[in-house]
Amino acid sequence: MKRLAAVIVCLWSSFSWLTAQQIPDLSGTWTLDLAPTRVSARPRRDSTAYTLSIRQHGTDVTIVNPIARWGEQEVIYSIGVGERVVEDLSLGTIPGFRRLLRTEAVWNGNSLTLKTTPFGEQRNRDTGSVSVPAGAITSVNVLRLVAGLLTVDTTGFRERPPALLHGIPYDPALDAGLGAGFTEVFRASRR
Repeated sequence: MKRLAAVIVCLWSSFSWLTAQQIPDLSGTWTLDLAPTRVSARPRRDSTAYTLSIRQHGTDVTIVNPIARWGEQEVIYSIGVGERVVEDLSLGTIPGFRRLLRTEAVWNGNSLTLKTTPFGEQRNRDTGSVSVPAGAITSVNVLRLVAGLLTVDTTGFRERPPALLHGIPYDPALDAGLGAGFTEVFRASRR
């Protein structure tokens, strides 16, 4: 029985090592190349070149995005561990409000799929109860290395539509462009 357990542990370690070896290292700095970038059908700010930083250690991938919605954002994803909830410090500290990110990272053959859902926990000062408002948009980023370029296909969806959006009744047509998404192509400035 002990021998069988030792064999299983050795096989599992070998499998884990082989699986980790199949994931290419995306580490480095990547600068947006505007020429091949496909912009979204949904309104967003003008495309400007920026640099994305990626640090990878085993199955942990840290992405630093300097142009995230609320300013520079650093997020750590763990490949293959399922959903994780991490704190989002990009907004700083707001009394009675805690901003969190639900993250998930999955390696599929030649692509890394990252899902990120920001959500807030609001604490009622009087009762102490915590609520999570509806309306968060989940971003789905699919990263691929192709001929030395990093391609990021981004789409999104709303998990739970809100009753009101910016004070008016929510209209699903406003989110039609989320599914169409956009593609960004980055050139390496690898370290």
